[in-house]
Amino acid sequence: MTIETTTAGILLLIAIMTFVTLATRFGGAFVMSFVKINPRIESFINTMASSVLIAIIVPMAFDSGWHRRCRYCALSELNART
Repeated sequence: MTIETTTAGILLLIAIMTFVTLATRFGGAFVMSFVKINPRIESFINTMASSVLIAIIVPMAFDSGWHRRCRYCALSELNART
């Protein structure tokens, strides 16, 4: 399937990506409404949030200069303490 890169095609792609994003976000909240949150699941959710943040920060830190690396390390440390 191909979509032309005209204005209408680009708007269609944006609409599709918006729908998929909203479906995954609302779908995740819907599925989690059926899960009983115990300490083990809560620990998993907290750990997953930190690992996603690190997965985003580390590549940016290695692609940038030293001053930005220091800032990202400080942000990571603050996240680990909260």
